[in-house]
Formats: sequence, structure tokens, C-alpha cells
Amino acid sequence: MGLPSKVVGGYWTYWRAPRLRDVPAAYNTVYLFSARPTGGQPGTDGSVFFEQSNQTHAELVADIAHLRSQGRAVILSIGGAGEALDITTNARREAFLASIHRIHRSLGGFDGIDWNIEEERLIQANIPNAVWVSQQLKATYGPRFAITTPPAPWRQADINFVTALNNGRALDLVAPQYYDHSSLTDATYVVDN
Repeated sequence: MGLPSKVVGGYWTYWRAPRLRDVPAAYNTVYLFSARPTGGQPGTDGSVFFEQSNQTHAELVADIAHLRSQGRAVILSIGGAGEALDITTNARREAFLASIHRIHRSLGGFDGIDWNIEEERLIQANIPNAVWVSQQLKATYGPRFAITTPPAPWRQADINFVTALNNGRALDLVAPQYYDHSSLTDATYVVDN
């Protein structure tokens, strides 16, 4: 399916959220937050897992199918909230890719992934393998399989990450996150960045 032409998205958290089908219809894109590194950050082997406590697994699978039948996109967010991910070696990237395929099958499909890798020390090191993984996912699931990312636009590592994904033809949406910076109360700074 891919992303809608105009995205109104929100994160559906694994620890406390309404049933997925009860997310208001105004959200045409729902980010499942989040797939986390196996063994804790930055992960023991590069793989990730997705577990949530909001509803049964069967309900979740049915609700994902329900949202998708309404033309709404469901995106699996990777990392975020301090969940640093290390896919800096070929073995780690292969384990990561295999885990995304497992989650995709387990959930009955979804429409893309969201690289929510906030750990600055790993962003730059992850770039080549993140581009490769994104390209492989698009090759497997089709060109409309969405690749998104919410960078901090004031960090050079995030700019490098976005640029590399875009240059690799493996990026569909950039939706900057504006928090965790001391100048965010200054409207001029926010607009300029």
C-alpha cells in the first residue's frame, strides 16, 4: 500500500495505548512503537523484536489488517526512546533483516519501517547497512514499502543518515522530531532548522 500522499501519523506505543483499531481515523499512518534490539541496547546480534501489552497478538494482527483495509498505513518503528541499535557489521545487518521479515510475517504484514535510531554515536556507523537493509526491504516488499525516519535536524549525523538513505533511493518520508534541544523554545531556531 505505501504511505498516503499527505501523512498524519502518530506513534502507537507498546506499553500503553488504546486498541489499535481505536486509533482515531484522522491518523492515516500509525507507527508501531517500537521494535527493540534483542538483548537490550545496542543488541546482542543486530536482530530486533516487537512485543506489546495493549491487546492480544491475534487482536493486533486483525487490527493491522483492519487499518490497512481502510487505506491507512501501518509502519514498524525501529528503536527510539533510548533503544540504540547496532547493525554495523554484515552479520548484524543480516540478523536485523531476518528479524524484520519474521515480524512482518508474524503481524500479517505492514507497510514500512521507521528508522528511529536516536543514538548519535551509532547513527553514522549504521548508515551503510541501514541503506542496504532499506534497499533489500523495498526489493522484497515492493517500491511502495515505506522507509521513514524522524531525524533531529540540528545533528550532523542525522543529516548524513537522511542524505545517505535518499541517495540510495531508500527513503520515502522525513518527519523531523523537535525535542531534546535547548533552543526549541526559539521559533526562529526551529524554523531555520
